Amino acid sequence: MWRQTKEARLEAVLQSGQALQDLVVGDSDWVDVFGAIHRAGAVLMFRPLKNLLGACLPATVTGTVNGILIHASHPLALQRFTAAHELGHLLMGHSVRIDTEEQFLGRPDRGPGKRRDLEEVMADTFAANFLMPLGKVEGAARRMNLGKEDLDRPEAVYRLSLVFGVSYSAAAYHLASLDKIPRARAEELVRVRPKDIKQAILGDETLLDPWADVWHLSKQDDGQTLFPRGGDHLVIDLPCRASGGYLWQLENPGDLGPILSITGSTGPQREETNLESRIGSSLPQRFGFLVGGEGQKEILLAQRRPWEDGGEPLTRFKVKVAVTKKPDVGLAPEQRPIAA
Repeated sequence: MWRQTKEARLEAVLQSGQALQDLVVGDSDWVDVFGAIHRAGAVLMFRPLKNLLGACLPATVTGTVNGILIHASHPLALQRFTAAHELGHLLMGHSVRIDTEEQFLGRPDRGPGKRRDLEEVMADTFAANFLMPLGKVEGAARRMNLGKEDLDRPEAVYRLSLVFGVSYSAAAYHLASLDKIPRARAEELVRVRPKDIKQAILGDETLLDPWADVWHLSKQDDGQTLFPRGGDHLVIDLPCRASGGYLWQLENPGDLGPILSITGSTGPQREETNLESRIGSSLPQRFGFLVGGEGQKEILLAQRRPWEDGGEPLTRFKVKVAVTKKPDVGLAPEQRPIAA
């Protein structure tokens, strides 16, 4: 049975790699799984499904086209993993699958008597590797300066989960499946509450919505595109050269609303409001933002001496914010008819 499961997982990994080549446009870490389903020629629909996560309905059963159903009320990260799971069923030629929370958790098999259906194992393996392929995980870790010794820290796992648009627990288990952390450590990590990780990042600032996410960014995230949701917090900590008189300044404060609002400096890196007290400080400068409505904006920061009006800054920092929202009930946006 062990050998059979190992072979099934290997096949699912290979299928996920092929699907990434065939169905995904661009090279963003955030894989557009809903768009991939559309490009696979399947109908994707979001519906209230009570205790179900999703379903895969092959054309051999519907008699028309391949169909995938996703629970409309679940968090976006869970919807994305469910969608990838059902896409895996479809591409690997599985029969009708009605997936409940008990059947499909994105967790590794654990011990005798707890083996899962091989097609479910394959679909979970496909989903994890489709949304978090090994190469992209290693690339993101390098970019964020996360060494092997860092990947077993709750905040590092949480940061990676946001980059790839998966849940914190799915990221922890997948890191174990990639042999980046021991499986026993993954079990320990999933017992850490994401709410506590978020509050630790925010410091003294209040987490307004326990379901919202907190994106913790550093200089290594320069040039990246983020995909937060309305209500999320963005926290940017940048290295300071205040001893030379250089401070970070927001260059486009008037261009952020209503998508982003400034929440000020927070946490242990809090900067005093008095300009003279900040100059000479060696603490990182922190910028906080609260995400509002749907749309796209850029956050532009520049490091310069405040008394030097204009001119080229010492360095710049830029991130693009593309606010995502959960799909509405009904057909996925790519499949809705265009109004005449």
